[in-house]
Amino acid sequence: MKIELSAKRVKLARVAIALVAISLAGYVAYAATQLSVGPNSGTIIFANKNWQGVSFNPGATGFPTSAASCPALGYSDTPSAIAFGNSIPQGTTVTGAVCVKNVSTGGQSYTASTAASPPPSFPAGTMVAYRADGGTATSGSIAPSGISLLTITVTAGQGVGAFTFTTTIV
Repeated sequence: MKIELSAKRVKLARVAIALVAISLAGYVAYAATQLSVGPNSGTIIFANKNWQGVSFNPGATGFPTSAASCPALGYSDTPSAIAFGNSIPQGTTVTGAVCVKNVSTGGQSYTASTAASPPPSFPAGTMVAYRADGGTATSGSIAPSGISLLTITVTAGQGVGAFTFTTTIV
């Protein structure tokens, strides 16, 4: 059996192959702009027991915009991890928050940072930034029973993969 293709069929086959290649390239380009499909999360650890917190996932109902909008109740020595989502477009940011309550008998400040142990796991170029009450990673002095808002902003890099990290509040 001999298969003969006319010029018209060869041309149609080439067009079909080109359309498949373009579709595949578009799919790969879209997939490359997504940071991950894994559980992106950040755990909160208080280095001493003079602090308690309530954590908020990005976009959560009741997400505080200032310390004054933090809840009055629900604080814990071990606030839940913040879920930053399963897919973050490269170059964009997502922000979680922790309302931090001073449970000591005197005024004190804290500093937030990414813990060295356990080591964080970030795709290439992904960064984490902390802002206490809209400023730097170090809060101002907080009165006893006072509350501060710590925002944790993750900027997705160009690498692909899930991230996990621990925030230490000292």
